[in-house]
Amino acid sequence: MESYDCGNEDLNEFFKIEAIKNEKLLLGKTYILTRDGYEITSQDPPIALICYCNGSIHIDNIKELEKQDGVTYYKYLPAVKIARLGVHKDFLGYNIAGLE
Repeated sequence: MESYDCGNEDLNEFFKIEAIKNEKLLLGKTYILTRDGYEITSQDPPIALICYCNGSIHIDNIKELEKQDGVTYYKYLPAVKIARLGVHKDFLGYNIAGLE
């Protein structure tokens, strides 16, 4: 994983060091995108890494929600958040993450 470089030092450090700690503490889950059939090596680093975590959305923050009489609403809705997302700098511009 040492060869992974998304061009952002904070993200690089997170994926190389903090992601493992977060998984052990059950704070997030990191997934690795590689080319099919390839092992991660210094010549073939991961294409992208993404870390998910659980979260919630306070229902009062959803302005479009039309509350109906007689219906019970939770104060919070469960959510899954993308905590970190990094695309290796060699793969930028290929719309890997759907954000470019």
